Amino acid sequence: MMSYFKILLATFLLLFSIKVKTQSFNDIADSVLLKKAHQLRYAVADSAILIADFLVAKKQIHDTIHYHALEIGGDAFWHKGSFVKSIDYYNKALLKAKEIKDAYKVARQHGNLGYLYMEIAEYDKAIEELKASMEISLKNNFDDRYLIASTYLASVWGRLKQYEKGIEIQKKALKKVTLTNDSISIAIITNNIGSNYLRAGILDSSAYYYNKSLLIDRKMNHQKEMANTLMSLAEIYFQRKELNKAQKMLVESIHIYKNLGTTSPLSLAYILSAKINAELKNYDTAKRFLLEALTLAQQTNSRNLISSAYLESSKVYKSAGDIANAFKYMELYVYLNDSIYQEESATKIAQMAVRLELSGKEKEIELLNIDKKLQQLELKNKRNQQYGLYGGLILVIAFAGFMYNRFKITQKQKAVIEQQKEIVEKAHLLLEEKNNEVIASIRYAKRIQDALLTSQKYIERNINRLKTSK
Repeated sequence: MMSYFKILLATFLLLFSIKVKTQSFNDIADSVLLKKAHQLRYAVADSAILIADFLVAKKQIHDTIHYHALEIGGDAFWHKGSFVKSIDYYNKALLKAKEIKDAYKVARQHGNLGYLYMEIAEYDKAIEELKASMEISLKNNFDDRYLIASTYLASVWGRLKQYEKGIEIQKKALKKVTLTNDSISIAIITNNIGSNYLRAGILDSSAYYYNKSLLIDRKMNHQKEMANTLMSLAEIYFQRKELNKAQKMLVESIHIYKNLGTTSPLSLAYILSAKINAELKNYDTAKRFLLEALTLAQQTNSRNLISSAYLESSKVYKSAGDIANAFKYMELYVYLNDSIYQEESATKIAQMAVRLELSGKEKEIELLNIDKKLQQLELKNKRNQQYGLYGGLILVIAFAGFMYNRFKITQKQKAVIEQQKEIVEKAHLLLEEKNNEVIASIRYAKRIQDALLTSQKYIERNINRLKTSK
């Protein structure tokens, strides 16, 4: 019986081992594909999407790999500018993150969705998603995710021109990261607060936070961030009419930009230098800066920077008394601005189309979620049926083994009982035989006794005769 159970257990362990080894091999292969998709998601987005879709379509796949495949699909479509597809993938990644109960991944996907909704001007949805990301991050001490989501949310409020709300959020974030002594995060947040104050026109507060950020950037030797902050401070001093301070900041900023080889920020710095010099009536210097700014802007094909250079050129030539050139640059500015306006209109139309498509997609996603839940329920029922079948089979085998064991024991007991019964019967027959022999002996003895002794009647008759004779 023990051998029977050992064979059953060995068979079960062998099957389980084969299944585990096969699953491990599949997981390794899926991980390799996932890594390749991650590497390609920006460089060759279409290839990354093909790999991600292949992994997502697999029936047997590890939940974490499934989640990352969806996220990579979202990243790739984001890079391609296909925001609807990207949002679709991030929503599915969010559902998978909730399914596997990974709070960090949930916070991450809320943040991704919030940024994309901001990009397509769906500000209500952006705020909702980013607040969800911040709430989860705060609850679980995910400082990096909280910082990212709060920065995005401040940008949303900035686009809505509600700078105070953006500043309030960033101050809360600053208070949190200050406890961690994370210098990089503190520099980023203080810079963002300074930017919001500058957009709101609150120059003193803006300068205060930009200077705090600049101190950290100098300490950490963050060249690019330092140059950006210096240019922002130059803008503040220019608006305050503190032109010497503004120039001093710009000289250092331009020097850093040149060493770094950056183009667009350098073009902006040249335009600001031209404005300062025009204010100082150094028109020739201002024209030279504007020419350099325009050259750089044209190299990068930055239409907004080219437009700004045309406008400032028109103002400088007008102030210098050169009406012909002032008019020429104004015509260029108006023409370019009209085309930019048309592009912005086209972008807004495209955003509206994206929003309309998204509203349809959301309904489709809702139906897909319902269908997915039904499929999961059906799969769960099938698994339960399989478990029940396997369990029933094991119980049947165990019961059969138990019954076989009881049958063997019963047979042995029956044989013993039959043997004992046979012995008892033999003893009974022997006893009966002995008993008959004893009875026969007694009867024989009695006959002998009766033969030897005087009969009772004879004795009584003689006694009566003697009594009579007397």
